[in-house]
Amino acid sequence: MNHASLGTILLCVALVIPALTLTCIGIGFAQEALAKKHQRLIFDVPLAKGQLRHEMLGTLIFHAIFVPSLAFVWWKLATFTTGWAEELVTFLVCLYSFQIYYYWFHRAMHTHALYRFHKWHHRSQVMTPIAGLSMGPVEALGWTLGILAPVVVLGQLGWLGAWGLIALLAFHWYGNITGHANAEFIPKPFGTKLVSTFANPVTYHALHHARFQGHYGFGAAYMDRLGHTEFPDWQKVHARVMAARPLRRMGETVE
Repeated sequence: MNHASLGTILLCVALVIPALTLTCIGIGFAQEALAKKHQRLIFDVPLAKGQLRHEMLGTLIFHAIFVPSLAFVWWKLATFTTGWAEELVTFLVCLYSFQIYYYWFHRAMHTHALYRFHKWHHRSQVMTPIAGLSMGPVEALGWTLGILAPVVVLGQLGWLGAWGLIALLAFHWYGNITGHANAEFIPKPFGTKLVSTFANPVTYHALHHARFQGHYGFGAAYMDRLGHTEFPDWQKVHARVMAARPLRRMGETVE
């Protein structure tokens, strides 16, 4: 596909990425509704006034930056090869390089000097699936760099698979968007430290939005463990949510 014109690639990306976003948002709200039906609400706190409109605008800002960036990289900088090994390497390298990169990028955005570029996302203290990609332009640029830089490197090394990249984007979008729901749909056995090395319960990131300082990792807790930024009570919070006892204040802790 990288032999097609830039206009053709841009059109395809401009159709596929928003469609992926809308699909994942729909799934996120459906999973949230089902989890609420089973009384697994995380925060029993109302949304801020105008929050959903703010999130939709932030999501549009992200797409305005990411879509043309992905199209340009696909057209000019991505040299694809074929083979199952290349597809697997693409998926894993892009996934874990972003997790490592995002931890430090996100943690830096919470410093006094840089928080002004991240505060758009934190307008959503009580999360919704629309909040997943809601961010200001500087943060959107940082996100885009973290996702696409490994794509360029792998392409130069001859290890870039198109299907691996597509699978990564689908997995990434689904995890981020549904992971911003305000209800827990990951069962109790998956709340253990072992499994949270690979995928966190929704409660894990919800505590970051409520407490701000801590839980900077994306998708898995191992970076917070290495960086000593993991909340010690998060598994107790998860157990409380699963027991149908949501938190009633944003800064609430569980002893």
